[in-house]
Amino acid sequence: MKAVLFHAEAKEELREAARYYERQRAGLGSDCRAEIEAAVERIQRNPQAFKVVDDLGTRRCLVNRFPYSIIFQGNRGCDLDRRRRPSAPTMGLLGKSIS
Repeated sequence: MKAVLFHAEAKEELREAARYYERQRAGLGSDCRAEIEAAVERIQRNPQAFKVVDDLGTRRCLVNRFPYSIIFQGNRGCDLDRRRRPSAPTMGLLGKSIS
């Protein structure tokens, strides 16, 4: 399984999302973090299982229960993409897979 390095900016964006959801309902921030971590684990276990979204082999993994998807390509960085929802925080670079 490939390791994932999280950039400082990505860690802060994840914390912001967790804080946002925690303000909406107690425990929801932890749920958000857990679902994102579960999506990263799914990518690590089987990256080929996810839909290719462009000609470069970029793939997308949807995060369960929350309006995010993780965009990744081989050993390049992973971006966390927010599906349209105006009140939710925007998230950017999540992590980088390394061999």
